[in-house]
Amino acid sequence: MAHTQAITPAQPTPSAEAPLVELVEVERTYGEGEQLIRALDRVSLRIDTGEVVAVMGASGSGKSTLMNVIGCLDRPTDGTYLLEGVDVGRESNRVRALLRNHVFGFVFQSYNLIARMAAVEQVGLPLLYQGARDINERSLAALEAVGMGERARHSPSQLSGGQQQRVAIARSLVVNPRIILADEPTGALDTRTSREIMELFLGLAEEQGITLVIVTHEPLVAAYARRLIRMQDGQVIEDLRDSDVAHALEGGA
Repeated sequence: MAHTQAITPAQPTPSAEAPLVELVEVERTYGEGEQLIRALDRVSLRIDTGEVVAVMGASGSGKSTLMNVIGCLDRPTDGTYLLEGVDVGRESNRVRALLRNHVFGFVFQSYNLIARMAAVEQVGLPLLYQGARDINERSLAALEAVGMGERARHSPSQLSGGQQQRVAIARSLVVNPRIILADEPTGALDTRTSREIMELFLGLAEEQGITLVIVTHEPLVAAYARRLIRMQDGQVIEDLRDSDVAHALEGGA
């Protein structure tokens, strides 16, 4: 699958030397005065193409807000969000919607499947919103990529939890994303199925060069990542790579 260019033609040309994602002193606050909540507190980080990143932290630590900002589902209150060197944090709603539908794939714990819709139709929804052609062919190819080709005509009620999550992953893949953002993608699954889903994610990331950012509270899931970002009170308190990730998780940190 060929990747869609990250920035639409009307936007400035991305820099080849810039990281895929860069946050500089990003803040995200809600409310005001005594009711002010600082969900992100001066977060700075870079994520390069092809990285597999786990984001961990307690409830309320800011990890889901971080994912929402990266995925253009939410805007920074302050600071700068660069996508391939282009400041998209303050782009128009239209441009941000285009980015969400062309650059990012989203996977959630609850699958977000429509009850009476066949898997192939679920997968094709992002393409329908794009006004794409050959929707059926591309949707079937995405289902094949996640091992669900034979279940293309099944509805969610005819699928196990792991199979439903595979359909959700296929839906995220069908737009040929640069980045997949997964929020607790194994939270509703048993251990064996969680391992299967993570192995699927890693295989797709390696085969297609997709950057993978996974928000999780599960050490089993984080252990599949090559980088671990730990958050607390809206701040990045730890950013570990490679062998340091395994050591931190083994220590129960």
